[in-house]
Amino acid sequence: MNAIMLWVIQTSAEVALGIFIEKLLSDANRKRASKLLKHQVLVVYLNWVLLKTPLDPKKLHQYLEQQQG
Repeated sequence: MNAIMLWVIQTSAEVALGIFIEKLLSDANRKRASKLLKHQVLVVYLNWVLLKTPLDPKKLHQYLEQQQG
C-alpha cells in the first residue's frame, strides 16, 4: 500500500513539475524575462553613468537658467 501511495505522489509531482516547466518556458514568459533583463541592464548603466558624472551645482543652476530663457 505504501509503495502505491509513494508511486502516486511521485507521478503527480513529475506531472506538476512538467506543467510548471512548460509554463515557465513559454514564449510570453521568455519575452517578459527578456524585457525585464533589458530594463535592469539599462538601470545599472544609468546608475553607473550618474555615479561617474561629476555634478557641479553652480553649472547645473546656470544651465537651468539658460533653458528657462
